[in-house]
Amino acid sequence: IAGHMASGIMGSLYKDETIPEIRSGMRATLTNQSYMDGKGDVELPAYTKVGQYWNFLQTKYECCGVDLADAEDYINAKFNDKYDVPFPYSCCVLKDKKDADWRTIRLSNVKDWNLCKAFDADHFHKHDQCHKKEKEWLDGKANFIIGYNFCLLVLALGSFAILLLIVICAMCCN
Repeated sequence: IAGHMASGIMGSLYKDETIPEIRSGMRATLTNQSYMDGKGDVELPAYTKVGQYWNFLQTKYECCGVDLADAEDYINAKFNDKYDVPFPYSCCVLKDKKDADWRTIRLSNVKDWNLCKAFDADHFHKHDQCHKKEKEWLDGKANFIIGYNFCLLVLALGSFAILLLIVICAMCCN
């Protein structure tokens, strides 16, 4: 019983205290961590683990950057100076999302790089920013943990109450 209470409380604290910090953490990774292994082959970049995470996130949610429009997060992080591209290819609409490796998006995966760079709505992911999508996903997981543990707590207390009634009835009948 105490474990379910503790899990529910931890889920609630996580939701209230940790999830709001996601935005600053995401922005810090773009600014302070390497996305690619330096300036290399622009068409076939070598992504770091951070770059692979961002590519996966941006491809899955069809978003670009943390929470600023038109790749401003990447512009502010001096992405073009570091890697010779203004923003990652995963900010663009892909030719075939199913066949692409979401962690290592290449120029050849992009539907039209020139239109994407021009922030054309049919070729650049403007719909939602990644922070919003990631926060929604984490909120859902935290709500599940809280609800699941609340249900288990109710079942445990209910079982205990039924067991207590059985014991009381057994004692009264003897």
